[in-house]
Amino acid sequence: MKQYLINSMIVLATFFGCRTSSNEIVIKKTELNHQPIITEKDFNDFFENISRLQLATIDTAKLDSSYKSFYDGFNAVLNSKLLRAKNIFKELLLKTDNKGIEINSKKILSDLFFNASQWDELIKLFEKIKLDAGENNNFELIKAFNESDPETYHFADDDIILPISLSKSGTPIITAKVNGNDVNFWIDTGAELSVLASDIAEQIGIKQIGKSSSKAMTATSKKINFSPAVIDSLEIGTLKIKNHPILILQKEDLEFSLLAGLVKIKIDGIIGWNAIRNLSLSINFPGNLLTIKKPIAKKLSDKNFFWLGYPFITLTSEEGIPLCFGLDTGAKNSILTKNIFSKIDFEQIESTNESIGGAGGFENVTVDLVSNFKAILNNHQITINDIKVFPPKSYSIIKHDGIIGSDLLKNAVVEIDYQNGMFEINFTEEK
Repeated sequence: MKQYLINSMIVLATFFGCRTSSNEIVIKKTELNHQPIITEKDFNDFFENISRLQLATIDTAKLDSSYKSFYDGFNAVLNSKLLRAKNIFKELLLKTDNKGIEINSKKILSDLFFNASQWDELIKLFEKIKLDAGENNNFELIKAFNESDPETYHFADDDIILPISLSKSGTPIITAKVNGNDVNFWIDTGAELSVLASDIAEQIGIKQIGKSSSKAMTATSKKINFSPAVIDSLEIGTLKIKNHPILILQKEDLEFSLLAGLVKIKIDGIIGWNAIRNLSLSINFPGNLLTIKKPIAKKLSDKNFFWLGYPFITLTSEEGIPLCFGLDTGAKNSILTKNIFSKIDFEQIESTNESIGGAGGFENVTVDLVSNFKAILNNHQITINDIKVFPPKSYSIIKHDGIIGSDLLKNAVVEIDYQNGMFEINFTEEK
């Protein structure tokens, strides 16, 4: 439990996300009258059904008041009613004597506070538990952010349209100004905080804040050192962000060699989720354009995008079973996790060896291989052949079924609007 409360700070998602082989992806438009009937699977446990987004299987009429409140709070998260969700879970912590309700309420609250940069609320939550030495380092990191000036966003009247390039892994790259200096940034939804490489930070005078550095777990399960810092001025086109919290990583941990050293990649900076959540983004991958808008509240009936330790998209299998996939623009390939085996039976499963990469380097792992996976996303039938299945990473209470990477996005215009709970993908060509 104690470890979970600091996961938002120390578990960094795949920055590079490189895998040695690519998926074969087929996209077809589906008509509304051909949409599958939603059929949820009952896991016969309240929290298991919650974590796997099988909410329709829960008979709310039979729940006691604590479980009903938890259900309502979780629904509020899924529907972008985050103030309501926080109030529900805070009240639950004050009243409940149910250990499961208490533990899972703390998990969700820590994610919600982190996502809103409510460092003071995180500190209060931390102070309710006894921290060991390693966790105390992360507590110091949060206190450092809390002692900094509040972050602010200043949008111009017009939309911001910027050219992008794509990294070798397909991640969008833009040029932004840090304290007046041009820096290339990867746009990575899977990185919880924005990042600067240590050499870039030194060149432009960005220094560590707080008393201590700490370690982060990367996508490859390697631990790397990081230090908290704040960018005084981050300009993305006409957007001006003041006092933006970041992590400084050693430049060696953001350098990669591919193809026996023939291709070298260096990441100077990453625009992470703590900036992306405050923007409405349209990423035109084939057109190499990024459009940034100020989020405007909309009344949407079908929200499909939320954040609990990681950005998640809801979609369905071709049989109509609700699925939950992480969105990681920093990952080269889309993957499945072994959680999906509890929802879908696959006819052909093999094993293969893969090399995966993230901040800190590469590692070889043995993974399962599914010959054919189909799902429905935004009225598109997506078929991925020879998709890898990895053990799930624990980012939050959610037990996700897979991750959508840049291989699925490269022929699409992608709309990311977290404030309205909306992810939309429109393919420029169907194949």
